[in-house]
Amino acid sequence: MKKVFLAITAVSTAFLLIIPVSVLAFASSLFSNEDSVDIDQPQFSEQTLQYLPWVTEILENSSLSGDYATLILAIVEVRTQGLETDVMDIAHTLYETDFPEDPHPAVSDPYVSIETGIQYLKRLLSLCGVVSMENTSAIALAVQAYNFGSGYIPYAEEHGGHGTSTAGLYYQSHRFETDSYRDVNFSAKVMAYLTPSQDQGYQFPVPGYTDISAGFGWYDPWNTGVQTWHSGLDFPAPTGTPVAAIAGGIVTVAGWDRYFGNYIEIRHSNGDVSLYAHNSKLLADEGETVNQGQEIALVGATGNATGPHCHLELHINGEAVDPRPYLPEG
Repeated sequence: MKKVFLAITAVSTAFLLIIPVSVLAFASSLFSNEDSVDIDQPQFSEQTLQYLPWVTEILENSSLSGDYATLILAIVEVRTQGLETDVMDIAHTLYETDFPEDPHPAVSDPYVSIETGIQYLKRLLSLCGVVSMENTSAIALAVQAYNFGSGYIPYAEEHGGHGTSTAGLYYQSHRFETDSYRDVNFSAKVMAYLTPSQDQGYQFPVPGYTDISAGFGWYDPWNTGVQTWHSGLDFPAPTGTPVAAIAGGIVTVAGWDRYFGNYIEIRHSNGDVSLYAHNSKLLADEGETVNQGQEIALVGATGNATGPHCHLELHINGEAVDPRPYLPEG
């Protein structure tokens, strides 16, 4: 373990990140009154929070801002919930991604796990060009690389950027199907801890039709035995049924895609983006400002679709997330 830690430290010295420190601001937000936090925002367990002092100390020693403490704790929470000695699961990451030729020893010291994990993440952040916590898209790429290995970074850059679709393709091409450690939605789970969910008051995309024929995640749309990653929800409805904006915003895309068919993307005031695919007709133009509930398209089966439905995606911090928790109870 010491061998790899020194190797990572040596590599990371070439990628120093100098970022202003704001530990007090982080601590204030982390331990703020529970009533002020949106109920949809995931919470840290007590087991994970116990490592905050070590995380803060190691970040300071590594020249990373204390602002990254939330990110480190989020990785701990998603990987181990703070219940294992290798709290950042760093041995699994290093020895099966960037150092596969080395043995896979156990890490029995939580401090070493956090120290090595931060050094490795620091290198990934630098490779992704991260200069501050405001670079959420680049941070998400680095976080996914923490789960997949640094080789995912050039792959994502060559395939249109990081997203759940790109991660899914990488997952399949690298034969991770039997590896429970790999998670195509790892960065989305981690990033959810960085930005509290905003109460946008989303509505269903097809008024009167709340049944879901395909959920978020892996599924077999053609019943062929081949699983495909599904980055949204499908709401079946007759062709020509109006599709409504789940919230107000600006139409950033109104066009055609061979997979989505006729589709629309809307950027909302809180930065979230919603996508509506497979429409038979588009009723809103790119650049147009739309209101919540406004008809923007008509249900169809264009593109790669098994039948008439509205495919809805919700992107938060550049990641497709399961829209179901953000919609009213059906």
